[in-house]
Amino acid sequence: MIVARVLLITVMIALGSIAQVSAFSLGPINVKSKFGERFDAEIELTAKQSEKKSVAETVAAPYVVYVSSHLDVPTTRRVVNELRRKGLSAYSSPIPIDDKRKIYRVYVGRYNSWDLAREVTKQVRKLSLGKYAILASAPYVLESGNFTDEQKAREQIKLLRKKMLSPFLFITADKNFSQPRFRVLLGAFRQPESASKLSEQLSTLDISFTIDQPRRTAC
Repeated sequence: MIVARVLLITVMIALGSIAQVSAFSLGPINVKSKFGERFDAEIELTAKQSEKKSVAETVAAPYVVYVSSHLDVPTTRRVVNELRRKGLSAYSSPIPIDDKRKIYRVYVGRYNSWDLAREVTKQVRKLSLGKYAILASAPYVLESGNFTDEQKAREQIKLLRKKMLSPFLFITADKNFSQPRFRVLLGAFRQPESASKLSEQLSTLDISFTIDQPRRTAC
């Protein structure tokens, strides 16, 4: 039932604006990062109603579902893979705590509507892996490919996964959805500077990317 409802929501996104293609949970982790992000459920992941309206008017898909945070890669992968098996567009994003330590956040989807993201959040919370899920405002991503050919996008995703990264496919189109573009995205960040460490990692791996705010219609 949960998967069916989430799939219905995904179809609604595809028809109306955007389609998307990526635990044992520690729950919210309260840590202050010197790179500007905190990890408790109160933070960036909730916003005042006025802020929500402002963001929604300027950025078409700023909302994600924050599922859980983990201290190690194996646990993170296990959670992401389990959510994917349940039909959810799960992915992870590394966040630095300091120069040597990272925490790994697990997210689901990317949505242009606060109400839609809230509905997905409710469904994710019904899963044992997602009981701490909350709606997050995280408008920035790293884009590592923008293709007219879906197969090429999937090849890029496969390449990134081999490099131990967690990309996800995000589809944008014109208003008639007649010219879709298949975009390969990484991470979810409230501010562009929060993506600095992941940017450094991609540069070290010689992977081209741009910092972007995904929008409903293709430019």
